[in-house]
Amino acid sequence: MTAANRSDTHRDATVRVAVRADLEYLHVFRGVAELMSASAGFDYDATDDLRLAVDEIAATLIEISASNSDVLCEFRENGSGLHVTMTADYAVAPLPNPNNFRWHIVKTLTDELSWDEDLDPARHDGTDGVRPKTVVRIMKRKASSPRGRS
Repeated sequence: MTAANRSDTHRDATVRVAVRADLEYLHVFRGVAELMSASAGFDYDATDDLRLAVDEIAATLIEISASNSDVLCEFRENGSGLHVTMTADYAVAPLPNPNNFRWHIVKTLTDELSWDEDLDPARHDGTDGVRPKTVVRIMKRKASSPRGRS
């Protein structure tokens, strides 16, 4: 874990986790999401929202990954919220349709959602070590307190 404190009101912290693409390890992502959001000062509801969103994305990436690959997750706190970047090292299938119920859940629970897929087989013939990669990014902002403090 990498962390740097700048002041009491602004804290930057980054945590990176790599887990084998196996649903058996899904709890690791859930746990880190819960710990990071609680550490960032999110309330119970926002912590639960982030944990559920990370759970949905991690499950999706695990399902589309080769079984011998990893799913990586980076949590970055920047004072105003948490940015989460999840990467399937070696995706063997595309992400589900953006209108899929799973994406609807993630969009509802987070403030931002984006993804990039690199699944063009013409660029991945296996001889150059380049592997297809899928990256999903979410952001959950901290709620402002009633008195204007976060």
